[in-house]
Amino acid sequence: MPRSALDGLTVLITGAADGIGAATARQLIAQGARVALVDRDAHRLHVTAADLGQAALPIVADVTDVASIQEALAQTVQTFGGIHAVIANAGIMPTPTLAHQIQAADAEKVMAVNVLGVMNTVSASVPYLLDGGYILVTASLAALIPVPAGGLYTASKHAVYGYARTLRMELAHLGINVGTAFLGTVVTSMSQGVLGSAPTKPYWDSLPRFLKVGIPVDSAARAMVRGIGRRSTWVAAPSWVYLPLLLTYGWSRPLERVAVRNSALRTLTQWTPAVAVVDPAERG
Repeated sequence: MPRSALDGLTVLITGAADGIGAATARQLIAQGARVALVDRDAHRLHVTAADLGQAALPIVADVTDVASIQEALAQTVQTFGGIHAVIANAGIMPTPTLAHQIQAADAEKVMAVNVLGVMNTVSASVPYLLDGGYILVTASLAALIPVPAGGLYTASKHAVYGYARTLRMELAHLGINVGTAFLGTVVTSMSQGVLGSAPTKPYWDSLPRFLKVGIPVDSAARAMVRGIGRRSTWVAAPSWVYLPLLLTYGWSRPLERVAVRNSALRTLTQWTPAVAVVDPAERG
């Protein structure tokens, strides 16, 4: 059997106690990777880790807490010797609310996890990826197609993709690739609980079948794992999501490539990491 491109790599996944994160971890481990599972739900996290075996390292941490996620990265490096890829997957889906009725407290809660949580994860991870590596940020089809009564979630996923695009340009000269996952409606306890609620169900039921049919979580995980192996800029599931993605953002890809080749950008992004970088020779 040919050796998997993922064999021996260490991957850290946030939001890994269940759903997409846990399914992705399972498939990565099946291909020989070691996975740090990060989640704030301690009970569910340890149950998942026990099921996945010794290649899974459970770390209880909250992505909204900078010190907590920094400690998770340090613990991963201490245990596995380094990190080759990071999946910033933790996110929450708020109760359906019309855009003009969004409450500030709800917005702060969602943005803290879906946007700042991604930023905290990336900031803590980059110093360990300086010899190359891959970051995959979980966005959503909502970053391409607005969701009525889902304005808050939609806004958070637009923000995540905007951040990832900028990050990709800034980190290119370090050999770090940055990708974004655009997933349709994945069948998880979170999505089914929100989309099946009384306010949105009639609208949801009226949509074309291709939009509302849920994606099995294992199918979404396969797309994520394939993206990690290829260090993809875009990961999409189901495959038809690539069409609105190309129509919406395809025109700007050449401009981003031109910017990356600009020597002034490299000068702009020169900086000293805040934490020590692990010597590649010391990695397992």
